[in-house]
Amino acid sequence: LTAAGMGAAVGGAYGAAAAATVDMNNRQLHPTEIQWIKANAKRYAAQDGISEAEAEKRLAQQAFREVQFGAEGQTDASAQAFLKSAGNQLLPGDPAIPGQTVGYMFKADPVQKANPWMYADTLATNTDFYINNGVRLPSAESIASAAMQDAKSRQFLSSLTKGAAALSGIAALAGTSPTLLTWVLSNPDKAVQTGIITAETAAGIASGAFVPGSLPIGGSLTTTEARSWYLAAEAKMISQIEKAAPLEVVAYQMWGLRNYYRTEARKAMADTDLAENLWRTDPNRTWEAVVKKSYEQGFRGDALWQEIIASSQRSRASVNEALGLGKAGSK
Repeated sequence: LTAAGMGAAVGGAYGAAAAATVDMNNRQLHPTEIQWIKANAKRYAAQDGISEAEAEKRLAQQAFREVQFGAEGQTDASAQAFLKSAGNQLLPGDPAIPGQTVGYMFKADPVQKANPWMYADTLATNTDFYINNGVRLPSAESIASAAMQDAKSRQFLSSLTKGAAALSGIAALAGTSPTLLTWVLSNPDKAVQTGIITAETAAGIASGAFVPGSLPIGGSLTTTEARSWYLAAEAKMISQIEKAAPLEVVAYQMWGLRNYYRTEARKAMADTDLAENLWRTDPNRTWEAVVKKSYEQGFRGDALWQEIIASSQRSRASVNEALGLGKAGSK
């Protein structure tokens, strides 16, 4: 039974969202797969009588179809057969994704294929490969449509709510790792070209909704300065999200942004011992934990998402007061 199946068994908003947290992983191409394609493109070009550039492009696009539902284009039987010559080489799991301990060359199980964030951090270093070969991340709608044609994926998708399945724009970006998010903020044009964000989201970055240069330098701030920076960032979160999205997606965005800004604030603290202690005593909460807490407090339906949105904007008053920053929140 997959995590999504268990989520469906639990039922309700908590069950679906909790399942999404575990299974919403990405299956982008792993660097090992990309290097194999580059190393073998010349051999494939000779086999099919095409240029090496065209060979790399066809292999790259078919490789992505093998691991990602909703990838553009029809199956390239010749490229597909050639990719099989890579054999069953093992790939490492994604350390950022709980439970993803192993992968296989040019293969992905239905759950991995239906989700776009396993190996996501590698996009930052392999963007040119994606762009040069016309490989784009599919939209949420394309993933869902393709996956629903696969019987093994139907149960997984049926357990996800519309919001939890949203995989484009800031809704997904807010839940990514700081590494990928920082890269996207600094490279919005390339992020659009690869399909990580929409042109509208890139425009928001360009307009200053997100300002990469505003991130503090690691270890440069006193504890009070870091807290002040965090509170200022927290106050801007509501203006940085896609408010027209479903309420659940808005809640997900707020949760992701808060975790991102807390991480950056702690990285900026000069008192590294205190920062490390904060990570031990008060780590960022997972989406599953946040949803579960609101659910156990009696919130249901839209009220559950509204509570998460509200709590994402509440900072601990006791901490603020201790640092001479006044009361910024109730928690």
